Amino acid sequence: MRGQVRTPAQPRSRQTASVAERASAYIVNFPGVKAEDVEALLGLSQNEVERVLRALVEAGKIKRKDELYYPA
Repeated sequence: MRGQVRTPAQPRSRQTASVAERASAYIVNFPGVKAEDVEALLGLSQNEVERVLRALVEAGKIKRKDELYYPA
């Protein structure tokens, strides 16, 4: 490495958001979405999406009406 200058590693500006945070943010920005929309957006399986959305409903962050999800 003689004669070459290394660039220092850049610190991460922030941590990546969790799947639940990303799902919640999507529902807040696009109210009335289906579980399938969240599944496709986040690249999750149907079981994973159901678990995440159920946890968000129980935490009071989103609400479910029929088959659609809305901000709480």
